[in-house]
Amino acid sequence: MNEDMDRDEASASAAAIIKAAAKESSPNEGIIPDLVISEALGPPAVVVGVGSRTGMDSPPTLIDLTLDDTDEEGDVAPSPASARFKKDGRLADFGMYAGSLREKRVPPSRDRPGDNMEEGDAPKAVTPPRGTKNKMNEAFDEERKEPEFYYFAHIWGRQMRKVTSTLNEGPPPPVLSKGKYQILVSELVTRKGKGFREDKMGNKYYKSYYLKLSDSGVTRSIELALLSIGDFESLTYEHGPHKTHSRLKLLVSPSCRPPDGSKSELFCFHEIPPNHFEVIEDNGHLGCGFIHPAYLKQLLGNSTPAQRVFAIQVRIIGPSSVGVAKGMLFVKEDLEEYTIQLPTSMVKVAKSKTMPLHTDVVLNILQCYPSISQKCMGRLLDDSKTDPSLTQIKALKPLSRDVQRVMLCKGVGEDNIQEYMERLHQHSKSHPLWFQDIDEVKTRIKHGNVVGVCDPTGYIPSGHVFLTGMGGMGERAPSEVFLTRYPCTEGKDGIVAKLASWRDMPEEAFQFLDGLDFGAVVFPLGDNPLPPTINDGDLDGDLYPCIWDQNLIAGMTINADDECLGEILSDEMLECK
Repeated sequence: MNEDMDRDEASASAAAIIKAAAKESSPNEGIIPDLVISEALGPPAVVVGVGSRTGMDSPPTLIDLTLDDTDEEGDVAPSPASARFKKDGRLADFGMYAGSLREKRVPPSRDRPGDNMEEGDAPKAVTPPRGTKNKMNEAFDEERKEPEFYYFAHIWGRQMRKVTSTLNEGPPPPVLSKGKYQILVSELVTRKGKGFREDKMGNKYYKSYYLKLSDSGVTRSIELALLSIGDFESLTYEHGPHKTHSRLKLLVSPSCRPPDGSKSELFCFHEIPPNHFEVIEDNGHLGCGFIHPAYLKQLLGNSTPAQRVFAIQVRIIGPSSVGVAKGMLFVKEDLEEYTIQLPTSMVKVAKSKTMPLHTDVVLNILQCYPSISQKCMGRLLDDSKTDPSLTQIKALKPLSRDVQRVMLCKGVGEDNIQEYMERLHQHSKSHPLWFQDIDEVKTRIKHGNVVGVCDPTGYIPSGHVFLTGMGGMGERAPSEVFLTRYPCTEGKDGIVAKLASWRDMPEEAFQFLDGLDFGAVVFPLGDNPLPPTINDGDLDGDLYPCIWDQNLIAGMTINADDECLGEILSDEMLECK
């Protein structure tokens, strides 16, 4: 019974839960003693701070990245990196420096990449080690079949362990290997893709990240380490452990690969000087900042596919400057070349109030837009581009049942929805006419998922939106669109918005937005932003289902506030497929 209770507490950050409990008992205290965590989650030990990357003038003491492959209990630790060190002590395939706990120091001229950067210097990409997956990951990590790279792996290297477990195995334990490893964060993840085996508990599994505390007789303090990254103490005190847990997940968000499609070991993970960032006041930004187009291309490798990227979803960590931030970065022309603007709504954890772990700012890119499906849709909409194959079109997703429910609540006739869905079904290979002319397909698919961003020009009129990639449609271009946001169940979860056109904006501003590929809905700035009216949406990476079929929109009760908007429909009312 006691073991079950201990395991149930591990789904959230164990350290955050203990810390919150201590604050409730003595709210006037500052930082709780590190020994509290050691006693609760493992045997008492001498606790010292990490303090390995301070950004100070003195050379940093560096953490040894060459640990044993197997711990005391036989748990498989991450596979060792290729042990090739350059003469300056830097691990060749890792992009960061390696040292020893025996006070090995690197000369000041050879600090970590980014410490000595001047304004205008190009950021440095980080190359992760080869073979970072362990055997447990190879057996159970259905979500990704390649090594992951994230912020904790960047600062702690092979001191980190990622462990995945199925639901029927229970929640992950707070500690592993007799207290040697302590859990940092754990989350319940849904399996993605096809061909994965399911257990009795469904298609979800736990993904947990552990940090090695004990090494060579020295115990690392998780609390001091987190406080050197950001002001996590204030989050725990004000919002509770669940908020701290969600913020910790930002530090294990996996980086994406460069958009060039190469099989190199590079990740879109950069160290950037803090003077490249400018924090601005929020004015309807809702988690979306701006970046110069040339700077964005450089961060993505200046490849041909990188030229078409207009937005990125990011995690930004600057312990001494910006703190921990999340959201979107959208291209904006009237910026200095090496400038990234961050609205205050992007900052989720304030900067460190103790000794910052490093002075440079980490930019971790998670996703590039347009996505693969958005590129396919963009080729359908733009008559000047090469048409996608029917096989690519077949991979486009139909309207979900949630969106159909919202349309029924808004007054769209069930017959109209069924007719639209049947027309969509005709581009499926299972339909006898799937090989028909591509021009016929273009007239049938009139919906897609778009990412929300804010207006970089400041000229989109209030109450309007701009849908990128519509400029090549010619006479087929719509005048208004229907937008909602997942998870949507009620009529009030969606709105009909007018599309801004060349008549509503200066020519230069319109040409800039019109030149972007399909995949983004651009919302105007202002004190009364539109996204919160769309199922409490924001602009930090949310996808908005968008419909521009005028027959469906014509049947909607436009943003009316009546009783039917609160009606939740059952699956039985949705017969169309």
